[in-house]
Amino acid sequence: NNNQQIHLFKTSDACITAMKFGKYGRENASLILLNQSGCLSVKILSRRIDIKNIKNEHQFQQNNAALLEQQIPLNLPPITQLYLDQEIREKENAESMHKIWQKEIVKFRLHINNEYINVLKKGHGPIANHYHGVNPNNLLLNVQIIGLGPWFTLQITLKNIGQSCISRLRLIAWYDDTFYAVPSPIIHIPFLIPTLQYKYNMKMQCIEPNGNCKAVQLAIIDENHQHFPFMTAIIDMPIADVTE
Repeated sequence: NNNQQIHLFKTSDACITAMKFGKYGRENASLILLNQSGCLSVKILSRRIDIKNIKNEHQFQQNNAALLEQQIPLNLPPITQLYLDQEIREKENAESMHKIWQKEIVKFRLHINNEYINVLKKGHGPIANHYHGVNPNNLLLNVQIIGLGPWFTLQITLKNIGQSCISRLRLIAWYDDTFYAVPSPIIHIPFLIPTLQYKYNMKMQCIEPNGNCKAVQLAIIDENHQHFPFMTAIIDMPIADVTE
């Protein structure tokens, strides 16, 4: 009927070179296929199919798709005695099992919060705090590592995306002195004008004999209030190519 799909079948991998639909012998609806390899296939439409009712059946399936889907049985595994025992145990101890689950969730959240506080206290994690009128959300910090080792250059880009100027800042590098040596670990930033980018370079030498790497932390502090940084970033350093 030109607008409803009756049947779908897949052919072999060989390309079809010829196709003919019509009467074949006593069958009025036959499809003859000829493959590129020379194979001849004959597909015959069953006489039991009533093409006139296919459109109505298709429309019924579209309108009652949810109902028809519910009639399809689920592929469930066989019910074993172990499954029945577990079901009985869950029914009898549902309240206590739920309380245990809630208790474990609370302990897990508490453990995460304690670890996060310890990371911030030790200064091992990135932080950003509103400090003395300086909004860290208005400051963009981007670091690019240049070099293969043992000398690296940290190309630091700062941008003030706020509406007001930021002044009197310091950029300090925190590192393990058994891995790296930094000639100038402190960079003074006198002024950051909005919408402008400022680039600074920091030289760093890997002094570890095997060229192993360790993370380096950068902190931005206010020169007038140096006891706590208002923004930090962790830089993952690459393995250094140590020269002989």
